[in-house]
Amino acid sequence: MFKKFWQFFLRLIGWGRSKPGTGNSKVHELSHLNQSGWVKDVTGVVVWIKEVDEAERKERRRRFFRHMWRTIKEWFGAKADHKDRYPHQIFLIEVENCDDLTVRVENNLYTGKELRGIKKGMRVEVGGEYLPNNKGGKLHHTHGKNGYLWKR
Repeated sequence: MFKKFWQFFLRLIGWGRSKPGTGNSKVHELSHLNQSGWVKDVTGVVVWIKEVDEAERKERRRRFFRHMWRTIKEWFGAKADHKDRYPHQIFLIEVENCDDLTVRVENNLYTGKELRGIKKGMRVEVGGEYLPNNKGGKLHHTHGKNGYLWKR
């Protein structure tokens, strides 16, 4: 409990973070090199949102036991089944100052927190793992130690 509070406090005062938008050039570079990597402080404007409805929130709570059962089966040699395993909050952002680079952000609702009240035109700051593709790329793992998702 104390560790989470301490990490929150350090992020609140800006310790260990660079200025917003400093990761934009890194995402641009990784996109052109077609390489993946961890990025932080990527800012952008939301251009499309897949709405999270109440049914998905309910499913998030229900999937906990299904996830545990699948994990136990995988420990004993069952084939890994990741189909429809975790609900995600999905939206597209146009990365600022990166000549029309659009990135898909996938925020895992099972292990991370939902960014409530998100709308088109809103500025967000994201940290996570960047995976390139022919459409601009995807940012995921926006939870845990290396990832985050905030309104700007």
